[in-house]
Amino acid sequence: MDNPNSTETQLAQHSFDGQADISVVVVARNEEKNIDRCIRSILSQRFTAKTRVEIILVDDGSTDATVDLCRALSPDIKIIDSPCRSISKNRNIGWRSASADYIAYIDADCKAEPGWLANLQAEFVNSSQQDQIAAVGGPNTPPKNVSRFYDALGIMLNTWIGSRGSVQGTVFSETKQVNHLPGLNVMFRKSSLALVDGYDECFARIGEDEDLSIRLTATGAQMIYVPTCLLYTSPSPRDKR
Repeated sequence: MDNPNSTETQLAQHSFDGQADISVVVVARNEEKNIDRCIRSILSQRFTAKTRVEIILVDDGSTDATVDLCRALSPDIKIIDSPCRSISKNRNIGWRSASADYIAYIDADCKAEPGWLANLQAEFVNSSQQDQIAAVGGPNTPPKNVSRFYDALGIMLNTWIGSRGSVQGTVFSETKQVNHLPGLNVMFRKSSLALVDGYDECFARIGEDEDLSIRLTATGAQMIYVPTCLLYTSPSPRDKR
């Protein structure tokens, strides 16, 4: 039972009628090895007040247990069947199906820190320039203490040679305005996505997030990187110590 004196509550009310405060979109195809970890990390998000969160799984024709595992974790997850082999089309299906004004994306092979969603939303709500912000995102890093390979990869990516300063690999220590936010760890205003008609579906497998960033910043909108909005990429089971 939650401590009634605590100012922080775990994700409550992922089943509700009406509009959500945040919609989380996960696009997946044959992710049975990772989806449990990903969805559990969303269900374990913590907020300082009750926040209505809906989870949308856009399943790209999985032939494994991905969908069944999601249903077992929570019968309230909205599952959309879309076997099109296009990440951009499925990301669009996700945000267009969402009821919330804030749309967060996490990849199926990622795990979110407990404050991930709250920290993303806080930058929209608390910023003095909130009306200019179209998207907020954070770092993603390889898992820690899993193998020497992932430890070395994390160090390498967090260098100019490893990622050339991109937030895809570099973990910056300060909140800052950026020109690009990767699609695996980002929250958008739904109205901003609608303004540019979402992702360009010409980019079926790669590059869809960079193209969207270019088109959003061209409107004069801001994209903000926040270091506390952290995700970890899941290791393959064979890579565990």
